[in-house]
Amino acid sequence: MEPPLAWVLLNRPEKHNALTPSMADGLVEFLGRLSTDSDVRVVMLAGEGRSFCAGADVSRLAQFKPADAVRFHRKLNLVCWAIRSCMKPVVAVLHGYALGGGLEIAEWADIRIAADNAKIGQPEVNIGLNGGAGGTIMLPRLVGRGVASYLAMTGEIVDAQYALSVGLVDLVVDACSLMDKARELGLKLASKPPEALWAIKQALSRFDEMSSWAGLEYEASLFGHLFSEEETRRRFDEFLKR
Repeated sequence: MEPPLAWVLLNRPEKHNALTPSMADGLVEFLGRLSTDSDVRVVMLAGEGRSFCAGADVSRLAQFKPADAVRFHRKLNLVCWAIRSCMKPVVAVLHGYALGGGLEIAEWADIRIAADNAKIGQPEVNIGLNGGAGGTIMLPRLVGRGVASYLAMTGEIVDAQYALSVGLVDLVVDACSLMDKARELGLKLASKPPEALWAIKQALSRFDEMSSWAGLEYEASLFGHLFSEEETRRRFDEFLKR
């Protein structure tokens, strides 16, 4: 805690903060508490070590059956929804790798600030999967369907400047000053009337709120189905043999 800011740090630095089910549970619980904490005005979502988050832990995903995949996706759905429904602004602070499910939960934040050397993308297609955390639901709302199709279907990992140019991130700063600039942004937001920030957040999200949960559920069912595909299993094996 750093009132009026609260820092939520993904903390598996040895794995580039790759997401696990227990991490998802922890994020939902923590974000829920911060949403109603009167000492907190802004939530800052960041990663320890060299990266924000490299996505889900592929070594664990490779062991999933379809039902396991759906359960995990639904846990990440709840993370996305906790960010979206948080009564405070949520700022995602991206550095190093911001990939797959890691990038996708950041897409649900209100603002994304990225280091100029960040590597950003949704590469799930390369192991035979679709978005694992709302990536095919929120991405087109940020960048438009064409760019979203390009990023999700090619799995290309792009630099921060490209991400800025298409609206995937909102600010790009020198990597050496990322945390200082993120803190400045957080404090600037914290200086605004909290009720006004809440109202702005609600209004901005209202246009798609009614369909977002249905979209997340549909994506989860597709995610689970893909775990029954031989091509997905083959790609998991190839990835793990690198």
